[in-house]
Amino acid sequence: MNPQERYPSRQIVSLDGLWDFARTDPKKDIDSLDLRSVQFEETINVPGCFDMLPSLIGWRGGVLYRRKIKVPPGARARLCFGGLSIWGKVFADGVKVGDQRKPYSTFCCDLPVSEREERSLVVYVDNRFDGERCPLVQPYHDYYLYGGIIRSVSLQLLPESFVENIRVFATDYESGRVKVTVSVAGKRPERNKIFYAFDDAQIESVDSEMTDGILSFEATVPRFKVWSPDSPNLHTLRLIFGPDESNVSFGIRRVETKENQIVLNGSSIKLLGVNRHEAHPTFGAAVPLQQQIADLQLLKDLGCNFIRGSHYPQDEDFLELCDRMGFLVWEESVGWGQTAEHFRNEDYCNLNLAQTREMIEGHWNHPCIIMWGFQNESESHLDSADSHYNDLLTLCRDLDDSRLVVSATNKGMQDRFLDQVDVVCLNLYPGWYSPADDFRPDRIDAIVPEIREMIQKIHAQGRNDRPFVISEIGAGAIYGFRDPICGMWTEEYQAEYLSQVCEEILENDDVAGVGLWQFCDCRTYNGCEALKRPRSFNNKGNLDEYRRPKLAYPAVKRIWNPDPS
Repeated sequence: MNPQERYPSRQIVSLDGLWDFARTDPKKDIDSLDLRSVQFEETINVPGCFDMLPSLIGWRGGVLYRRKIKVPPGARARLCFGGLSIWGKVFADGVKVGDQRKPYSTFCCDLPVSEREERSLVVYVDNRFDGERCPLVQPYHDYYLYGGIIRSVSLQLLPESFVENIRVFATDYESGRVKVTVSVAGKRPERNKIFYAFDDAQIESVDSEMTDGILSFEATVPRFKVWSPDSPNLHTLRLIFGPDESNVSFGIRRVETKENQIVLNGSSIKLLGVNRHEAHPTFGAAVPLQQQIADLQLLKDLGCNFIRGSHYPQDEDFLELCDRMGFLVWEESVGWGQTAEHFRNEDYCNLNLAQTREMIEGHWNHPCIIMWGFQNESESHLDSADSHYNDLLTLCRDLDDSRLVVSATNKGMQDRFLDQVDVVCLNLYPGWYSPADDFRPDRIDAIVPEIREMIQKIHAQGRNDRPFVISEIGAGAIYGFRDPICGMWTEEYQAEYLSQVCEEILENDDVAGVGLWQFCDCRTYNGCEALKRPRSFNNKGNLDEYRRPKLAYPAVKRIWNPDPS
């Protein structure tokens, strides 16, 4: 839903479109910058990535966005951002009203009440890696960190009493019974009376006790339908509280584990999918809705039912598309290769926990999401990770015990948290990453034996009581590079590699799912690390960065989505 559909009684103005734009001197700190002296001589579109413009391609530094907004005198107003990258600050009439240090996260800023109608809005965005300003991301993360206001922005006028958040939780998917939790803010009304209606049913009312700004009630959805990948049925809750009205979309389903299987609505399901970055060579991280739809259509054609949103909170629009099109999603907060140093950094840990909380609270009504995740290939084999990992596990389960909690690791059986996560998720690259002295020409023949050997290790340690998912696996190929020798980086090698992986996943009952690495090629390092990433891209996509299929695409489709004829 767009903001106006979600809050029909509020006055909402989209701030997407053209903004005034200026780059700053990289040598000057934003805290010493006089905003009044800045000359805005350029124009830029929001949402978008400023470092994808020809004049700033690859540039690292701070920029300023500016536009005028109109707010009725004395009105309470809020700015809502879908996300920016890498970090930034928001100013209203020269006064800082927001400080965002969590890239890709949704955030809001309340404007100071003023008697002036015309207001000046300035947003500072910086795409430089800065361990103090934004310790969540590092230059070694294997994906390109673009800069800009990468998702939509809106201005909302708030009533005296208003709804902050709504959660609809299916307590019994077989009867359509749900529990609704409503977080409210502003002036407390005299009565905590809620009016509500599901879909096109008549409006009903309920009185609820308020505890710490939270109201809740239970109800049965009339003529309910269960959500699943094959039948992605969605329902709508219309809720009126005081002068405010909210609409939320939700699905009725249950996800759980039973022994080594992932179970959806009482039946085991095997996850067949890919890892996907929000990236495009033209748009950067601001992938437009049309391209998101095209991506999902390609994944449907490939035979996928599962997407891992790597490695940051996903775009709200993308999640809604997954709800509608029937994809199962693993969503995770920012985390890639974090070290013991990070786990000892209180600021890092607090930001990581805050982003994880905001991700869950902002997206928990999406039935497509079946897993909350955190960290990726971090130093989870060291005791220095214990405190932060345990905090993340506790947070996820306290906020939402209806979904599985996971973390992808490349530490194998040395990972200290395999007994605490709900699904054992291992990143494996047999036949691709090998010791430097491995000159065997038959490395591709080692793929299936190494997968089975890892399963034996899991069983030997008594961890076969929970599902096992290969969270990453794949091989690189340069689009158009075909060679009869079928060597590394050829399309032929990648196609044969993924053929073996996909067939093994389908046939092996000890594997509950897989996330192929990856959907399409994505930009990454452009320094010395690019020696391991030809073209400065991670080239393990089934398609290249422009979504042109490699030989791997029909190879995977032949196994996962064969032609019925």
